[in-house]
Amino acid sequence: MAVERWNLENIARMGQPYSVLDRGTVQGHGGLAMTYHHVVPYNVLRKLWNDSLETPADMQSFMGRLAEHVTLYASMRTQHGGRLHPDDVGAAGALATLIAGGAVVHDKSARRPGGFDDLVTIYQWLPGNLFIGPTERADDPHERFESGARPVLHVDDGDGDARFEHLQHAYASVQNARLAAWQALEATQPYVAPAPFRDGDWVWDQTLDGPRIVADPPAR
Repeated sequence: MAVERWNLENIARMGQPYSVLDRGTVQGHGGLAMTYHHVVPYNVLRKLWNDSLETPADMQSFMGRLAEHVTLYASMRTQHGGRLHPDDVGAAGALATLIAGGAVVHDKSARRPGGFDDLVTIYQWLPGNLFIGPTERADDPHERFESGARPVLHVDDGDGDARFEHLQHAYASVQNARLAAWQALEATQPYVAPAPFRDGDWVWDQTLDGPRIVADPPAR
């Protein structure tokens, strides 16, 4: 099998591929701008990707599964209000398939492959690693792990605990167990949309004058 050499280094922070969000309300404080928050932060995702270029087999299973899942991430696509054209999604999936099969290796002196920016965008904004909440928060961890996110990672089947634990394991494994980190992220791929905003998961912090995630959200 011929192996192609491309520059696969993940440097730029890509813009989010989803639709613009409506404003929300937390305990009577209305008109709050909303955004997509990472649980495993961007800087950690970038480190995992770039460190794994030395041992690309670590990411191959993740990429193979991602190639299968990208078409399910409807909220990223233009026909559903997102920013990725179907052709972009196809190009990302094709590149993920090549990486999964070991047909592409990293060479910093080479050019970027087709579909690279689209694949990096999807990776950086995996829906399973995101939840929607107020842009300005009293409890924003910035470039640290979102340790308080368990309550907001709700899904229809109530599987928020498993989702959080996969992401927590991914974060904890990045430094010394990259394969385990990729496997944990892979386990979040079936979550096809960011966790939605629900005002009952948030409270207004009077001391810090801003919204924060509640420690014990109401039963659903």
